[in-house]
Amino acid sequence: SVLRRAAVARRPIHLVTAIDQCQSLVERLLSSGRPSIAIDCEGSQLGRFGQLSLVQLATDEDIFLLDVHEGGPRLVEPLVPLLESRELVKVFHDCREDASLLLHQHQASLTAVFDTQVGHSLWLERNNLEHYQASLPEVMRTFLLSTYRSHRWDELERKPIALTKWQERPLAPQALRYAIEGVAHL
Repeated sequence: SVLRRAAVARRPIHLVTAIDQCQSLVERLLSSGRPSIAIDCEGSQLGRFGQLSLVQLATDEDIFLLDVHEGGPRLVEPLVPLLESRELVKVFHDCREDASLLLHQHQASLTAVFDTQVGHSLWLERNNLEHYQASLPEVMRTFLLSTYRSHRWDELERKPIALTKWQERPLAPQALRYAIEGVAHL
């Protein structure tokens, strides 16, 4: 199974499709006192006019897949206090399109964000290296090579997920693996 192949399977993976589930999750995360949470979004042409299908959240203990395609756009509403919380750092990789979609379609203004792509860019600058927009796998190869290798990110890079796959249910195994791995290492 995809979940067994992904080494992150040691963390429970929870599917969230109902608003009450999402509300309960957000309340639990905001009251936990944790300093940060990893977040990623998937869908078709993310950005101001894109279609959000999945929001992934990861803590050190759990991974949550919020299925917006199944639960509907209102599933995002309970996330707004978490996304706008100044006390909880949200860790993204290249959050530009995610932030645009969340703002324009869900009126959620991200605050307290750490973007690993921006962090990588600052590292390049500090080391007098040429700037470029690094993908998450590139950042992992730079700073977490053993994790990149042990989680077989080379496989994920060789087989990109077609944007239409994020609208299919059930999610294709490769898309599910990409979603889990993409948030688990932030």
